[in-house]
Amino acid sequence: MTDRLAYRVPEAAQHIGLSERAAWRLIQSGQLTAVRAGRATLVPASALERWLDEQIAQQHPVLANVKAATLTVTAREDQEHDCGTRRTRAQ
Repeated sequence: MTDRLAYRVPEAAQHIGLSERAAWRLIQSGQLTAVRAGRATLVPASALERWLDEQIAQQHPVLANVKAATLTVTAREDQEHDCGTRRTRAQ
């Protein structure tokens, strides 16, 4: 994805490969988060990623487990790195 925080519904639909009508249905059903900003309806980029992750988890549980394991390892590495940095600075 890009560095944008949110997309208008037609742009969001295009990013996830759906029709605009399908995106509106997902929003109306509560499956895809959207917010109002004046007259515009915006879909946060994080909501698009979350929706895609949920679809992967439902349709391909093995892939979801691989992603979860990768995130766990990455988080541990980050924590170890942070702990090492803190110890070095404290000395």
